[in-house]
Amino acid sequence: MNPLRHRDVKAVDLSYAAPSLGSNGSTFSQDQNGAALLSDVLNRFGKRLRSVREKVGVSQEKLAEMAELHRPYVSSVERGKRNISLLNIEKLAGALGVTMGELMPDPEKRR
Repeated sequence: MNPLRHRDVKAVDLSYAAPSLGSNGSTFSQDQNGAALLSDVLNRFGKRLRSVREKVGVSQEKLAEMAELHRPYVSSVERGKRNISLLNIEKLAGALGVTMGELMPDPEKRR
């Protein structure tokens, strides 16, 4: 018997906790079966990071070097595949010469 790993969890049924989950501006949405899907905040953060990086005019490789992170990590963050920590957001912001807040996606621009 294999234990359930965090990466195996794609959706969680939270309909019992909040019947209208997602309709009140929360960061979760529901699939057609009522299961809560992970927020798109990772994708929105990644898009924002890429936008700021390109505006500053640095490659992923250079950004990773300046922030003391690995290039594949930066790539996975930009693609919304990583739940980035505040420590790494701070490193990226410092490397780009922006505030941490400037890397945050606009909450009004949800899909």
